[in-house]
Amino acid sequence: MEQLFFYLEKPNKSANHLELFDFASQFQPVENGELLDSFDVYEVSTESLKKQKIKEKKEYVSENITSISQKTEKASNIEIATSSKNYQNRVEHVRMGIFTHEILSKIKTKKDVLKVLNSYLLEGTITAEEKASILERIDNTVNNPDYASYFEENLIIINERDMLSLEDGNSKTYRPDRLIKTVNGFIIVDFKTGSEKEKDQKQVELYQEKLEKFGKKVLKTDVIYI
Repeated sequence: MEQLFFYLEKPNKSANHLELFDFASQFQPVENGELLDSFDVYEVSTESLKKQKIKEKKEYVSENITSISQKTEKASNIEIATSSKNYQNRVEHVRMGIFTHEILSKIKTKKDVLKVLNSYLLEGTITAEEKASILERIDNTVNNPDYASYFEENLIIINERDMLSLEDGNSKTYRPDRLIKTVNGFIIVDFKTGSEKEKDQKQVELYQEKLEKFGKKVLKTDVIYI
């Protein structure tokens, strides 16, 4: 509340005096020998009329539960809902897929795998058990005969580098997971989780289109499912 105004009616001599009126009368000023009908009980300033912000205090009340209902239920009748095992497994599978994708997008050769994985472990991002699971998935990729050549040493690797393209006056960004630069041209590699989808192949073909627009030669595109 910013301001409060009182409009007080003078009581008749025969009536009982109002306590509020008596209180306000104590502060009634005199001007030219007459009592003023309108006055401020407390000094009013520009600062005092400004809206004040009040920080709300969060208060928590603890209460002991002595019974579950008026008719106390037996503990054996209480069921706590938990996520199903299948749901938990799906969530964990997705989580492992995300980390595997991230790490594959950061490494250049097979030798980088443990270094990047250990940094995730030291930061507390993954557990030792998760590290072992991710390592197994990455090993299956980097040692796969179809993909091993993408992780050899002495290659020029460009990981997750933005490609800017001007389209209809607007700037659009494209980011392949891995570009391998060879003497003869580029190889585009993109990592995906889950099942194969037609849109994944179209995505790498779009990357190829943009690179070729920049005057680069693309030798091959590949989508690796992890």
